Amino acid sequence: MRTDGSHGQPYAAPPRVTLEDLLSVVGAGVLEPGFVPGGMGAEVTGVTVLDAREPGTGPGEVVLAVGVDPESASAADAVRRAGGVRAAAVVFGPRRPEEQPETLRAAAEETGTAVLFRTAWCPWARLVGLLRPGVGGGVARPRGGDRGPG
Repeated sequence: MRTDGSHGQPYAAPPRVTLEDLLSVVGAGVLEPGFVPGGMGAEVTGVTVLDAREPGTGPGEVVLAVGVDPESASAADAVRRAGGVRAAAVVFGPRRPEEQPETLRAAAEETGTAVLFRTAWCPWARLVGLLRPGVGGGVARPRGGDRGPG
């Protein structure tokens, strides 16, 4: 246990959240695992929306690939970029049952980054609302490591 420095009050580090934890918190059927080469034990530190013009994904983040077709070359590139910074997962919109994008699977295996799919009945805005509290209890965590308030 450490103290926060400003008030001398002890605080506990936030609990470690894994992909498995996150999927159980958001509820059954909200996210479907597509390719999870590193297993469901990957640590999740935050949620971010993919924006090629504003890179800023960090280790452990779940990247929401809004508007990216999972069968496109852009999708595989998104997974590779996310894997390059050790993101936990990339989430794409709903896939049709017959879709099994080989390039996406290859990118996931190459980087160890999980690929998840949002179900059609859960819009992006609702998904964000479900994911954020699951990651940090609704409290943003500092990016610089295990630091407390203050």
